[in-house]
Amino acid sequence: MFDDNYEIENKGFPLVTYFKEINNVIPPQIFTQMHYHSDFEILYIIEGKAKMMVNTETFTVKKGSLVLINPYDVHYGEIISKEFSYYCIDFDPKLLWDKYEKQYVNHIEGIDCESFIENIYGAYENEKTGWKMKAEGNLLILFSVLEEFALDSIENRENEFAKRVINYIEENYMKSITSKDAAETLSYNHSYFCRLFRKNFSLRFSEYLSLFRIKIAKELLRNESVSSTAMKCGFSSISY
Repeated sequence: MFDDNYEIENKGFPLVTYFKEINNVIPPQIFTQMHYHSDFEILYIIEGKAKMMVNTETFTVKKGSLVLINPYDVHYGEIISKEFSYYCIDFDPKLLWDKYEKQYVNHIEGIDCESFIENIYGAYENEKTGWKMKAEGNLLILFSVLEEFALDSIENRENEFAKRVINYIEENYMKSITSKDAAETLSYNHSYFCRLFRKNFSLRFSEYLSLFRIKIAKELLRNESVSSTAMKCGFSSISY
């Protein structure tokens, strides 16, 4: 399980959680790049505001907002306030369900669930005796409250275009690639590909690719030289 800025400690349990506080923001500022994963993710906003996009839906979150990101939902977040803080919980759906068959709405307001979120976070952070049972128990209670926000069957809301593009970038970012290369590989007309990419990601292909490479470089630079990092991340020159 991986956060956009750093690897979350894996404690041998199919759940990770963290609290993040970002101060003195010059909005807008991206706090999570466009991506998707097989985990179920929960965001609970403590302070500030952000614009979220999940699949094709865009909404604004604020203090008390709950964001539910189903497995394989393509999502993106951008801070639009000077201060921003939130809890994040990622877990394997198999922790609660033998077979994941429900889809949850992505944005909920006015539901009293902060105590469950804090209990899960506290159990994970403190690791006191029985912490795994406490974390799982509070997660189960939380979803019993959220049951009314679940659809009876999974709808096909997966953004296949965004998934294919993200997979392509993840597999080829270290090479010299362009939007034309991506369009040809994925069998799209180039101009149509560029319009569709901008619609889904709110960025040009080259801008998103640079941000993705920077994300990878931040990790590599902890242990590798600038020249080695540049080569592995697909940057055309060390100075750049």
